[in-house]
Amino acid sequence: MAVGEMHSGERWSDLLGWEKGEVEIDNEGYGMFQCPATSVAVWVRSDAQGRERFPTNFDSAIYSKAE
Repeated sequence: MAVGEMHSGERWSDLLGWEKGEVEIDNEGYGMFQCPATSVAVWVRSDAQGRERFPTNFDSAIYSKAE
């Protein structure tokens, strides 16, 4: 995915924690971001300000609950 040359060299990770590891943005502003089928990943800079305030206690079984 293209995120722009201004981000080259940055390291990004999945804020939700589903995808492990980091993606390094190349010198043309592209990164290879992973996301499994029927899921979501929110990729942000690993050192993004305020990242630590984002809750990490997501319920991964939200679709299995009856309404």
